[in-house]
Amino acid sequence: MEIKNNQLKHGQFKIKSLNEEHIINYPSQNELAEGWQLVIPNRRKNSTIHHFSINLSQLPQHLWKHLCTSIDNNEYYRPINDGIYQYSVKKSNYDDEIQKLYNFVNEKSKAKFEMLDSLNIQKNEIIQLYNYLEQQQIKGWLMIRVKNILNI
Repeated sequence: MEIKNNQLKHGQFKIKSLNEEHIINYPSQNELAEGWQLVIPNRRKNSTIHHFSINLSQLPQHLWKHLCTSIDNNEYYRPINDGIYQYSVKKSNYDDEIQKLYNFVNEKSKAKFEMLDSLNIQKNEIIQLYNYLEQQQIKGWLMIRVKNILNI
């Protein structure tokens, strides 16, 4: 079965294995929250570049280390390239809070968090931060993962 490039949706790419072509979809925010990460093909001359304009809470976890403030642009961080994907991360008034949640998720596994029950101060702070961002309608894998860790 042959799949033509113009039949692919945004974020999809095709691979060929054992003389069969398969369409690979970009992971959903739920899949990213579960820790899934695509093995992305390298960019070639004829590769289609998929551009995503996202907020900070949607930036895949493995790309946070590439996050840099743009000197020329006050609305966006510097574009981040990952194989055939390019991300433009829009700045928001909530980025400091999102960064705190990311640091929490990055440092704590669910098992470590359960040990923090005696440290209700940090747990309550994270719950308040999560609730505040949810009220501001912040979405993405980060919010899903925090919700799963906190069991709320």
